[in-house]
Amino acid sequence: MHSDNSARYRELAEKAKAIEEKWLASVSTRVLTINIHTSEDVDGIHVSCQTLSGEEAMSSNLSAEATLADLELEMKSTLNWLQLEFVCENGMVDVSEPLKAYKTVSAKEVPFSGFNSYRIDRQKCRRCGGENIWSQRFTEWCKMNGDAGGIWLSTCNTCGLHLSEHWDDD
Repeated sequence: MHSDNSARYRELAEKAKAIEEKWLASVSTRVLTINIHTSEDVDGIHVSCQTLSGEEAMSSNLSAEATLADLELEMKSTLNWLQLEFVCENGMVDVSEPLKAYKTVSAKEVPFSGFNSYRIDRQKCRRCGGENIWSQRFTEWCKMNGDAGGIWLSTCNTCGLHLSEHWDDD
């Protein structure tokens, strides 16, 4: 027996998207100005990250060959940011570029949506920590011997994170 749940899947995805849009609009985005200091006297690069009010949020010393990707890893670790974007006067910045190519860049925390580890959340949302999780198992196929399979879907009712996980009892 095979049931076509595609309309139901679309409905659930649209509901999750509406929740997510509302949640994203309520999340305040953090922005830091990053001053990048290089010196002939010192082998390395010093970065100082400041909030818009001028308070230092983080500082670090990186190697002379460091890239923006290295700074991104340091910021994610130190500031507990899941995802961020770098921008400068010319727009978005490629993280593979060397740090020493810049004097100042800005970093903007971006709410993370890229959670597709092929597992659903069952009790606590991995993005927002919310505990209001809806989940349902759908059967998509069944063999003559009784083996079946399908998909689990979960949606966080706080932030709208919508995840799927395949299952089978083979």
